[in-house]
Amino acid sequence: MQLLNELILTLSNANPKLIDCLTKTKVLLFEIGRKDLVDWVSNETNGYAQDAELPPYRLVHAQVKGNVANLGFLYPSHPLPTKHLNENQQKSLHQIEMRESIGVLENLLVDNKHGFSRPLPLEVCHLFDDVFTGGYTVHKAWCDIGCGQIDQIMIQVRSRLLDFLLELKDLLGSEETQDGVKEIAKLPAVASTFTNSIYGNNNTILFGNNNHQQIHIEQHIGDFTQLENTLRTNGVSQLDIEALKIALQSEPASSLKYEKRLGPKVGEWMKSMLSKAIDASWQIELGVAAGLLTTVIQKYYGWQ
Repeated sequence: MQLLNELILTLSNANPKLIDCLTKTKVLLFEIGRKDLVDWVSNETNGYAQDAELPPYRLVHAQVKGNVANLGFLYPSHPLPTKHLNENQQKSLHQIEMRESIGVLENLLVDNKHGFSRPLPLEVCHLFDDVFTGGYTVHKAWCDIGCGQIDQIMIQVRSRLLDFLLELKDLLGSEETQDGVKEIAKLPAVASTFTNSIYGNNNTILFGNNNHQQIHIEQHIGDFTQLENTLRTNGVSQLDIEALKIALQSEPASSLKYEKRLGPKVGEWMKSMLSKAIDASWQIELGVAAGLLTTVIQKYYGWQ
């Protein structure tokens, strides 16, 4: 709890060093027995591999510029038009993936007050040969990225991490003993809170293998049909779905709204499904199962 409080305090201050906060968050997750949740933290700390799915906030917009010259004149850092290019070419030039470690990005902001650039291969220059008249050609091209784009990544990481830590503190309550904290941390609500804080309410993440499975949950309060469709899509049997329907009908949200807690019948159904995830009779990763079940039921009750 001390480390958790220190992290919250640090992230609440002006200009926290995010690489340090992420490293300590990784330590915290291991201490509470939730190392299955460290993928996002590790990716932000180490950088995203080329085959890793990149969060939307790490896609930034760039302006294409180049040195344009003919025999008599040179126009350095001239904006290059791209409307004549096909859609894929435009996207590859204007949408840049930022896969670097958060520590690298923090240093870039310190060293580059006016933005920075990524050079383009020389063969890209010929794409602009027919754009300019008067014998002008592009001798060198690059993508300009403003500091504000990188700063926005920092804001997103800081905000998401702080949201999770605040929610985690709320879940842990006044529990101080290490064993007590670990017991609470085992609850599916912790995985669901992490998922919602870090990835957003409409995503459930496959934890543990640097392998992200996004599950879009489109669901309205009290709409069992949407809940059923989501569960069926993710491999829950019709028999188990019918069992949940009976449990939900016997424990309406109105009887639980003040404490926002699951009733005993829905709770038993959850335990049964998680057991099936553990013994592989339900073909889904345990981390995904916990987040998925918690999210769909909370959305059904209107608690999210």
